[in-house]
Amino acid sequence: MANKDTDLAESAQALFCALVDHVGISNMDKVLDENSNYISFKQNWENNKITKNVSIKSIFDKHIVAGKTSFDEIEKFLTYGKSAKLADSWYKSSVLIAKELLREIDKISRKFSYVKTSSWRKIIYAHQDNIIMDNIQKLFSEANKNQKSIKSEGSKGQIPFGDINKWSPADIYLASDKAQKEIQDRVNNRKGLTFVGLNGLNGIVSSLISSGDLLPLSLKKTEGQVHIVPVNFNRSVEEKAINNVTYGGIKPEKFQKWIDPKVSKQKAAARDIKIFLDEDKKDFVFLRYDPSGDYAGGFRGEIQIKGMSARAGGLGEGQIIQILKLCEPGGNFGTKFENELKKAKIKLGKEKKPLREKFIKRGKTAKDRDEWYEPEITKLSAELTNTIFPLLYKFLSNKDKADAFTRWVFQYASSRQINSAKYVIAK
Repeated sequence: MANKDTDLAESAQALFCALVDHVGISNMDKVLDENSNYISFKQNWENNKITKNVSIKSIFDKHIVAGKTSFDEIEKFLTYGKSAKLADSWYKSSVLIAKELLREIDKISRKFSYVKTSSWRKIIYAHQDNIIMDNIQKLFSEANKNQKSIKSEGSKGQIPFGDINKWSPADIYLASDKAQKEIQDRVNNRKGLTFVGLNGLNGIVSSLISSGDLLPLSLKKTEGQVHIVPVNFNRSVEEKAINNVTYGGIKPEKFQKWIDPKVSKQKAAARDIKIFLDEDKKDFVFLRYDPSGDYAGGFRGEIQIKGMSARAGGLGEGQIIQILKLCEPGGNFGTKFENELKKAKIKLGKEKKPLREKFIKRGKTAKDRDEWYEPEITKLSAELTNTIFPLLYKFLSNKDKADAFTRWVFQYASSRQINSAKYVIAK
């Protein structure tokens, strides 16, 4: 989904959470029918004696803080979208999740029981806003900066967070007045904040969840039974999920061929590889070398986890190297891989420089890009991967190391590290 569509879908979910809270468990099935559509729902809302005196927009205005989306945009998204069928599917998913969340919310913490009563009116649902999510981003940035070198806890280790989604992938937040105030106060006094300890960022989030004042919610579109899944509430539960991940093999893709002038023979190298994170080969990390930019570029990883979005998250070069170092005592292979990659990048950068200068001098024309520049850069990238990938193949031929690699990728991608925050998945 495009970013705007994502914002609209997540804002729509926030709206329906507030609407369901308004009518309550006893009335929600009378007012919200997931097998209907938004137009019929709105007509029922306006004519139903339970809700006719309170407009949908008034609830949006009072309880939704969505910095990038308006009420009119959400209505249009749920009515037409890119197609009526797609709009109806997002309406259905929003209603199903909102209903199940209200049923289950007091199981996350008994302190959330008030959401089922009239006291719910004191809360907001926030998405891409400057009250909750923007402030949490500020706290995360401070903690991530200060936790420069996250030490191992026992032998478990830690991968530095590349972005906030690997700490918490929450799409919307339920937040009370108390949560809004405490988060703002901490933003005003955030110097020195880290993730750990009662006064660390994770301690703040955990305390607010326990008191029923903050609920970070990660959303997954659904068309059937909804599952409300707390994540990082119990470390032994997360360790069990992580340890169930098993290496499923490796598959080279996108071979690049060229004539090697040194031997006058055609050579070929995989530019991308898939490393499967399970034996059924549905989950994987897709590793590639991206040679773009003014210099040499860098390694990139894209992760697919079933039940998550199509692209479950990214791995930067630093995270890839750190994972490899954590896969064996002493991290010898990770260090070797880092050094060999550095040498290969220096070589690529030197060979790319005159090509880049020529391309810029000629005005970066589309013809030049397509006819010679991009093919030459692609060849350089393939030469690099032809040096680096064999190291990975050999490393992953050891099952214990391969399993360790897949488990580290999984817990990083699914925000299940020791220093990741508590959050709840609705799927």
